[in-house]
Amino acid sequence: MPSYATLGLLSPILVIAARLLQGFSVGGEFASSTTFLVEHRPDRAGFFGSWQWSSQGLAALVATGFGVFLTSTLSATDLQGWGWRIPFAFGLLIGPLGLYIRSRMEETPEFLAAAPPRTPMLELLSTQLDRVVLTIGAVIISTSSQYMLAYMPTYAIRELHLPQYLSYAAAMLAAALQVIAVPFVGIWADKVGQSRIMIGAALLFFVTAYPAFALLAAYGSLSVLIGMVCWFEVLKSCYSGALPSYMAKIFPSATRVSGLSISYNIGVMLFGGFAGFIAQGLIQLTGSKLSPSYYIMATALLSLVSLLFLRRRIDHPQMAKREPR
Repeated sequence: MPSYATLGLLSPILVIAARLLQGFSVGGEFASSTTFLVEHRPDRAGFFGSWQWSSQGLAALVATGFGVFLTSTLSATDLQGWGWRIPFAFGLLIGPLGLYIRSRMEETPEFLAAAPPRTPMLELLSTQLDRVVLTIGAVIISTSSQYMLAYMPTYAIRELHLPQYLSYAAAMLAAALQVIAVPFVGIWADKVGQSRIMIGAALLFFVTAYPAFALLAAYGSLSVLIGMVCWFEVLKSCYSGALPSYMAKIFPSATRVSGLSISYNIGVMLFGGFAGFIAQGLIQLTGSKLSPSYYIMATALLSLVSLLFLRRRIDHPQMAKREPR
């Protein structure tokens, strides 16, 4: 991408357009890839679905690794001038790799055995709208915590005045923890059920968010930052490790990809994409470094309510049938 000095205002517009295209592409992939993983091994849906988030953790690990490397080796001028392009160039490698994998994939047995509707989106919104709304609710704390973790380096630099490379190092450690922990959460979910793990993690998010930020504000050191970020990452891994297979269980195979696509992307757009903006806005509005914790608590509470309703509908459908209309 030519610089601002070459193209003027068109340069940042093209960067934003490219990032939007990338975001739309990734958003469209989540539902189909999750469904593909779960439907190939429904007997181990938790474990296979968990790789959705483990691989996202690996992507975050690579990204934050670039952040540590570039901020510790390049000057601010070089980083802003050309260094920021390096991670994007590396990201181009996913194109040929993705095409290679796709050319050798087979459709899932469950999908081949089903009779897909001619208008899955219409059927989804006309007969399963309540499931869509509740699934959006279940996504909220997963995406808000993910983007809040991504915001933490910015928070550490602006509010705690820690060096850039140290802040990225804390985020890199959290991403590594996600890569390792999430598959074990998937195994756990196959044994005890997804909703139990998710409800417990959401409760802990709600209870510990404020004390964690208070501790970080009182002792703004790298060790406290690492401890806080790793704690949030453990909770995030527990919740998100069980989430993909649980979302797949909410919708029948005929509308599963459509249901996951709508639910996931609306949840991420509203509660994830704006997380950093809301966190910084709350700090400026209240003047308190603890205010980002309010957002985590609010989103955890919304997900808890949704999970309790989904638990009655999905895990214990006989209870929902006995409810008066």
